[in-house]
Formats: sequence, C-alpha cells, structure tokens
Amino acid sequence: NQVLCALNFMAVAEATRLALDAGVDVLKIPQALKGGRADSAILQEYLPRFATRDYRRTGRIDNMVKDLNAAQDLARRTHTAMPLTAVCAEVHRLLTAAGLGGEDQAALMEFFQRKEDGK
Repeated sequence: NQVLCALNFMAVAEATRLALDAGVDVLKIPQALKGGRADSAILQEYLPRFATRDYRRTGRIDNMVKDLNAAQDLARRTHTAMPLTAVCAEVHRLLTAAGLGGEDQAALMEFFQRKEDGK
C-alpha cells in the first residue's frame, strides 16, 4: 500500500510542478482526468493541495520514510529490484533531513520547487 501511495504522491507532485511551470490551470486537471487511467484518489485530493502548497497534515513524511524503509528491507531480503521505490525513499529522506519530516505529503512540492522560486 505505502509503496503505491508514495510513488503516486511523487508522480502527482512532479506532474503538478510541470503543469505550473507550463502555465496550465492546474486546478482544472483533476476534473479533466477524472475517470481516466491517470485518475486516482491521490490525484483528486492532492493535486490541488500541491498546487496551492496546502500542507494540512493528514500523514507525515517521516512515517512514509519508515514504511518505505520496511519495504526496501523486504525487497533486499527477497532480492527484488525496486529502483523507483529507492528514489522515492531517498527524496522522502532528503525532505526529512531538511526538517520537513513532520509535514504532510503535500510538502513534497518543496522538493520540486524551481531554484528561482527561492525555496
């Protein structure tokens, strides 16, 4: 569950950053994608939150790190390659190291901020 959620959070955050940079009205995206293959509960709930930097806490980044570490431990024991999970876990660890571990997944947008945003 957490591997799928974490990867979905990352994909939606990254796509939100691209849409913002391209000048797309991101608040229209959830409705445009509703019911299609790209749709998900995370997209519907979090894309608007990512776009507006709404960091209301519903979960914590450091809890996701714990869960992703457990998934990676299992992958090592079973010799299962999980390169996307490894990258996702590292991003979550970086955010935790930057003091954002107690924040909601919406704080993933801090990782995707452009340098000129001053963030």
